[in-house]
Amino acid sequence: MIMKHKKNRKSESKTVLQAVVDLLKSNNDQLQDEVYRLKNEIAETNAMNIQADEEDKDYRNLTQMHTLLMILMNLIAPHCDNSPLGEAVWKAIKKYQLSLVTSLAKNTEYVQDEDLDEWDDEGSEIWRGEEE
Repeated sequence: MIMKHKKNRKSESKTVLQAVVDLLKSNNDQLQDEVYRLKNEIAETNAMNIQADEEDKDYRNLTQMHTLLMILMNLIAPHCDNSPLGEAVWKAIKKYQLSLVTSLAKNTEYVQDEDLDEWDDEGSEIWRGEEE
């Protein structure tokens, strides 16, 4: 009877150990799935950050080009005379300036009064165009 009791104990120990091993395997599989998901998420985030950086660089380059063009146009404008060529250049400059201002106005998000506290950490009235 003692032998049967020892066999039952060994059998129970094996069953318990097997249950622990199965639980650990299950937890390991869940962790590996989570690691795989996180790796994919990091890769997607990196790709989006790279794309955003490229778009920011393109936007900065475009802004610099527009600024340079505006400077050149402002330098040329005073020299436009009443000749047909001078008037055509003057009209082109004005048309470009108006289209640029209109485009900027459409794409600019204005700060609402209720959002002022979020944007203005120091409590100044600079966003409303008032001097400090």
